[in-house]
Amino acid sequence: MKAYKPEPTFFGEKIILRAIDMQTDPSAYFEMNSDPELHTWTGNSVLPSKDAAKNELEKYIQNDEILTWIIVDRPTGTLIGRYFIKLIIEDSIRKVGCGSRIARAYWRKGHNREANRLIFAYIFNVLDADIIELDAWEENVNSIQSILSMGFQCCKKHAAYNAKRDKEMTKLVFSLSKQAWKNRFGTARSMEKEILSGLPPDGAGSTYTSHDTL
Repeated sequence: MKAYKPEPTFFGEKIILRAIDMQTDPSAYFEMNSDPELHTWTGNSVLPSKDAAKNELEKYIQNDEILTWIIVDRPTGTLIGRYFIKLIIEDSIRKVGCGSRIARAYWRKGHNREANRLIFAYIFNVLDADIIELDAWEENVNSIQSILSMGFQCCKKHAAYNAKRDKEMTKLVFSLSKQAWKNRFGTARSMEKEILSGLPPDGAGSTYTSHDTL
């Protein structure tokens, strides 16, 4: 994914997706991650300090296998989340996994939906991916409903160990193909317009993981 860095900036109506800024983001990222509910179904926990937040952001930047964006509430300029993707090529199939997290105050208000729309257009149009795959624990009903609302279909399930609950649980895997995305949201040309629509009016701009937000 190194060839695609630095991450492009996307402007939606509700959000801005931009690359990490180590000068301004660590403190706000620490505050955003301080809510325990954000970590209920993820493999990580609340960050213990601002230094830990800084270290995590630095790891995202240094990891050439992923692209990572900061999610900003456009009206206020507030950092409200992060989004990363990873491209995997298996048997000539270009597959992308995504991981996103948004502050609880912005759940069910369309911010995550807009982030997905912009990122998915980029995945299918620019990265030329064939499929996006997400996974979720079977008991994580809210995330599953969110995933299904985007047009994903459950393609398989398997048992996996959940360290936080110290037991084996069922994990569901969901997939969305490029063709299914086109059928649901428009042609490749309209997806290209979706990316370009992210530019401000004056034209200025610049591991496979669970779906871990609502």
